[in-house]
Amino acid sequence: MFQQDGSGKLGADTHANLKEHLHTKTAEELEEELDAIFEREECEGVEADPKVVFEYYKAIEALKQNEETQTPGSFQESWATFTKNHPDLFPKEERKPRTRRLPLRHVVEAAVLLAILLALAVSASGVDWPDYIIMLGKEILQIAPSELESGVMELAEPNENGYTSLENAVADLGTTQNVRIIDWVPARFSIQSVAVREYSIYTMASARLTSGESELILRISYYSDQEEMPDLACEDDDEKRKIYPFNGVEHVFTENFDRFQAAWKDGNLLYSISGAVTQEEMERMVNSTYGG
Repeated sequence: MFQQDGSGKLGADTHANLKEHLHTKTAEELEEELDAIFEREECEGVEADPKVVFEYYKAIEALKQNEETQTPGSFQESWATFTKNHPDLFPKEERKPRTRRLPLRHVVEAAVLLAILLALAVSASGVDWPDYIIMLGKEILQIAPSELESGVMELAEPNENGYTSLENAVADLGTTQNVRIIDWVPARFSIQSVAVREYSIYTMASARLTSGESELILRISYYSDQEEMPDLACEDDDEKRKIYPFNGVEHVFTENFDRFQAAWKDGNLLYSISGAVTQEEMERMVNSTYGG
């Protein structure tokens, strides 16, 4: 287990050593070490540095994502191959936008074959059919992600702590500050668990959602002292960070092993989203906290 100083705090000179230590471990080993940190905190009264806990969570999630089977070729690649192998369905003079309409027979044939390709691509990548809509217009056949439907964000029954969603769990954060709720996730995700955990300097409400082997974690943490909050500007190298400004707030985006993460502060609250999503999906989840 990574050794902190006697106060349990992470000094600036040990930050690089911590990251080097995390990169030498498996996700299972890091989870065991994190449990040991929590147990030491409870049994010996040694406070766990939230920055250390934050780094452990990031490393565990990155490793789990990296262990997943690589997604087969994208749908765009399949569609490009299909159009190349069936040029008779797309005469050059008919593919020019708004010039001539495709014969209905060609459109129907393309729709059937395209549906088969979509089924194979979606099944291989773990994306559910409800995530996509097929729009058959007068001149084009378009397939696009559905932006209307959210994933399942509420348990069918309250868990052992009486929670059914992240929204009702934040009531136990112990703050009078207005807590914004992440109320949209990609349709392929369904909630599996929700919990509230108290640490020495902050309280965290979290929800875990899954889609096949993919995982999405939503966290909202309340710090009674803002001085104890992590410095998001120091979490990753500048070249790996992207700033997404929205509603007057700077949201820090990072990407590790095809896993997107977002974090931002609002007063004494720290918001965090991490999972196997695209940047566009991450932006929409962020926007949803502001009613967008």
